[in-house]
Amino acid sequence: SASRVVLGGGMLESNRLLLGSNFPPNPAVGKGVTFTTEVVCYIATHVRRSVSRRDWLTGMFANVSVKDFYDPVEPMLLKGGKFSIYDAFCVENPFKFVRNTGKCWADAKQFVEYAKKYYVLKVSFKGESIPWEGKFVSLSGVKNSFGSAVPIIDNAPHLHDTRLMGYCRRIMKRISDVMGGSIIRIVEPTGID
Repeated sequence: SASRVVLGGGMLESNRLLLGSNFPPNPAVGKGVTFTTEVVCYIATHVRRSVSRRDWLTGMFANVSVKDFYDPVEPMLLKGGKFSIYDAFCVENPFKFVRNTGKCWADAKQFVEYAKKYYVLKVSFKGESIPWEGKFVSLSGVKNSFGSAVPIIDNAPHLHDTRLMGYCRRIMKRISDVMGGSIIRIVEPTGID
């Protein structure tokens, strides 16, 4: 009996439902969408892992985060976000840990043994991504198990996103240098998720 129904399925599902509906076409639907930009870095340190049970539990349930991070030197570059540092070995299961650090199975066992003795940090930055015409949702000809069209996400980075990722790489390098560690891998958005 409602005169208007609002779908709140989130950015992806709302667009998918509207694009696949028999509503009158709206050229704005699915256009100019945005995602959270996340850059993740794994740093192998030479800091010996504590044998204290308390420290292990802290590594599993605690992290260091700087929320609402703004850079006063480059305020136009960084609109705000969150830097976090985790104990990567504790917060990720072994399969995810190896996959995310980009280790092939040949040397994965050796790397896991290293992480049992020394801290491996996961440094994450989540920040704002700018909506623009290169980011949109469309429908493919493929159907899912419910018979609905599978959405295609095009997530071409905005110039701001590209500069933000470059900024994050520089910050992560500084963190690595301070820790006396070495960067194992930096994971960035691929452009299409």
